Amino acid sequence: MPDLFLSYAHVDKHWVDTFAALLEQRVNQYVGRTNPNRIWKDNRFSGNAEISPEINAQLAQAQCLVSFLSPGYLASEWCRYELTTFSSRVGANSERIFCIELDPILPERKPAAVTSTLGYRFWWQDPQSKRTYPLNSSHPDFETHLIDLAKDIAATLQGENQTPTITPSSTSHNKGRQGDVSSQARRNLLKTKLERLQVQYDLETRVEEQMRMEKLIADTQAALQQL
Repeated sequence: MPDLFLSYAHVDKHWVDTFAALLEQRVNQYVGRTNPNRIWKDNRFSGNAEISPEINAQLAQAQCLVSFLSPGYLASEWCRYELTTFSSRVGANSERIFCIELDPILPERKPAAVTSTLGYRFWWQDPQSKRTYPLNSSHPDFETHLIDLAKDIAATLQGENQTPTITPSSTSHNKGRQGDVSSQARRNLLKTKLERLQVQYDLETRVEEQMRMEKLIADTQAALQQL
């Protein structure tokens, strides 16, 4: 099964193809090993083909989903289907959906499955024209954002893999250990998310995004206190 299902609009295919190779290299680096099933993405050139059985099969097995949020993504029925299907399977607060923003999207336009997700901004704004553009690999912020994303994905994958398999014959002692490992992995992920949220909040200038992030910070702090 794939570690990462890449959900993207085919109008963004060229950028995603280049990005996917760089992301795979970085995730391999931080996990500490390669995986031939690290990434799966639909390589069809047409964005209006129907959802195939293969796509449904990959959505049912993938550990994480990476969505590439853009106007094309919002306009794609299939992208919304992939995101909703995966979110329904793993839960809205599973920390297994990673949202890459290729354009600034107003909070009210974001799909429900990612409104509580910490996004990774891969766009920049020209200070004179005020127009926004996707980051490319030569932009000074690109590598920093890529490393943040890859480290967060690696932490999630390692947290999933740290949870041991418990057989029906396992003792209650082993079952307790499973809960301890799972809770510690989730605690570490929430702490990392909180740190990144607070840094991103300090850099954010859009009022609507600040308000959204304030809620994310409060929700993350509450989740930490419950563990």
